[in-house]
Amino acid sequence: GRSGNIPQRAANLTAALPFTMLVLATFPGAGCVEEIVHAALAHVRNTDGRGREWFRAPLHTVILSVACAIQSRPRVNGGPSATASSAEP
Repeated sequence: GRSGNIPQRAANLTAALPFTMLVLATFPGAGCVEEIVHAALAHVRNTDGRGREWFRAPLHTVILSVACAIQSRPRVNGGPSATASSAEP
């Protein structure tokens, strides 16, 4: 999901869960790929009871899905490229 305040969002979600939520990864500026990531992970979406917004996938699968979604986005107005940013000192 997306949030302007990740610690507060995690605390709010944890309040409704029977466990404490731990944030393992964030992707600043990548909120625009949320729908793409959800589509990529649809096959592992939790369909049992409450919590249907959650997915049953290992962290590496989620991170790879986010990376692929970010890479699939077209660059607008030329946007920064990976080679340009890696060439800087």
